[in-house]
Amino acid sequence: MPNNGNDVYADVNSTNVAVKPIINHFFFNLLTNVHRRLNTKQSYFNPWAFTFKLTLHNTIFLTIFNVLSKFTDSSNRLYVHTESVKDSKGNTKELVISFHQLAPLEYHFGKLIGSDFYVGDFFFKDVNRNLVNVVCRPDKLFQLKYNVKKHSCIVSGFFKVENEYGCVLST
Repeated sequence: MPNNGNDVYADVNSTNVAVKPIINHFFFNLLTNVHRRLNTKQSYFNPWAFTFKLTLHNTIFLTIFNVLSKFTDSSNRLYVHTESVKDSKGNTKELVISFHQLAPLEYHFGKLIGSDFYVGDFFFKDVNRNLVNVVCRPDKLFQLKYNVKKHSCIVSGFFKVENEYGCVLST
């Protein structure tokens, strides 16, 4: 585990492929999609949740996965859970990045987009005098699941809705 978080993000700039602009664009699209899906309407199958799919090349997601896998120490306040799911032949089928708290999510996304970019504004929205916030807890994870064969990243998470008086309308 490196002492300084900035050293870890220097790995993104030191790769052979120019991945920094692609990672910036991917996370900016991810954040705008999360912000757009924060609403007060419930879905039928999974109320108070959002799920969407983005396409991304293997090299780019592996770079993100390798950078965030350096923060897997659970005693660290910037804890990220990373997991590699294998198929029966031993090949990597899926890469999963899970966040249990909102603070590490905001920190890592901000660092991967750019050092002076604040991403916290994308995780809440004011809709018709109701405040909609993204929720990250051990029972409601924010996840990035990357399917290696399909080159697609499925982003899923949960949100809560509070009315203008502070009463929580969702569970």
